[in-house]
Amino acid sequence: MARNVVNIEEVSKAFDIKELFVSVSLGVSEGDRIGIVGRNGSGKSTLMKVIAGIESPDSGRVTKSNSSRIGILSQVDFENPESTVG
Repeated sequence: MARNVVNIEEVSKAFDIKELFVSVSLGVSEGDRIGIVGRNGSGKSTLMKVIAGIESPDSGRVTKSNSSRIGILSQVDFENPESTVG
């Protein structure tokens, strides 16, 4: 049986009056591959930050196995968009 590495239970997060996600629960087991898809501003990056422990949920619980490591490669905003590689 696959070992559970991350669990989120009844997790909610909002900014001001905008609820990004409410009562989200999921589990990720060793070997799982997951994708988080949604519209811009829907809370995908925030959900990953909550799972990684970078941000705290407003409610609910996130648990990770002691051996799990979660990394995030954040989006980058360039000061000068003309300087990007195209």
